[in-house]
Amino acid sequence: MTVASSFHVPSGATAQVSIINTDVYLADLATAALVAPSVDGFEKFRPLASWSFLVQSSKREKVLFDLSIPPDTTTYTPAIKEMLKAASASIDGTKHVAHVLKENGVDPADIGSVIWRSVGEFYQL
Repeated sequence: MTVASSFHVPSGATAQVSIINTDVYLADLATAALVAPSVDGFEKFRPLASWSFLVQSSKREKVLFDLSIPPDTTTYTPAIKEMLKAASASIDGTKHVAHVLKENGVDPADIGSVIWRSVGEFYQL
């Protein structure tokens, strides 16, 4: 049985994907915040990286999948601040994804679409 695709990809179409390490990390996160039962000798996770992905089509169109963690914790919602405190976690780093893009020759204004993992998760709106 042949299933028709609802997503048409033109023949010969390509895309370039860049992984962006913003150098912002979720640090000192207690394993008990995410894992149960606890494991002796494994009380904290190693720092968890914050990445984004820039996808550029063969037509030079750009889409950013921004999965990064904002470095400025003063902009976080009270709920996120409390979750970090309860998990004994911290945010280490200073760069937003836009800074990393500029440092690598990509003007954020040239990005046609941005997809965030969650708008209100970290920021107070």
